[in-house]
Amino acid sequence: VLSLALAYAMNRYGFISFDFRRAESITAALFEHAREGILMVDARGRVAQVNRRARELLGFQAPLGASTVPSDVVPGLGASATGEAQELELAAGDERRWVELSRAPIGGGGPGYGELVFCRDITAERRHEERMQYLLYHDLTTGLRNRISFFEQLDGLIRGNASGRAPRISVLLVGLGQFQKLHETFGAAIADGWR
Repeated sequence: VLSLALAYAMNRYGFISFDFRRAESITAALFEHAREGILMVDARGRVAQVNRRARELLGFQAPLGASTVPSDVVPGLGASATGEAQELELAAGDERRWVELSRAPIGGGGPGYGELVFCRDITAERRHEERMQYLLYHDLTTGLRNRISFFEQLDGLIRGNASGRAPRISVLLVGLGQFQKLHETFGAAIADGWR
């Protein structure tokens, strides 16, 4: 506030030339059209402004009231430390979306000035990770669980059995010798039915 008053006085008395309206207009445009969603939270912990991208990401339509708190705008938003990212999974109908939230104090002045909450859409990253996880444990051709999945599940059952927490297990191995001949003789459609 002091720096703003000093800048105003210097401008007023001709020490510097500064167009406050232009600076405010530029700042408002940057805020509204930023690629990340931004929530501006005042010193009392109330949401003062929400930019266009944050409204899109969070599905927030309602006008802000005097008592709007961040958890009203972002369901599940907890009190995380400044700078520490928090991930939320949001659902709208059948669509799932993941959003990463991080916080930064306004003006570096600590909690007395409020904070900014930045929202970043990480849905594509999460879907890619889910796909990679699926491919790790499933056969590409059949979609059935693969050898890695089998051995990890078997290992878990053996460890559970050793501690007395799992039911007794047995493993039966069946070899399909001549499977290649079955495949060549009857074709892939019939052979795949035997897998």
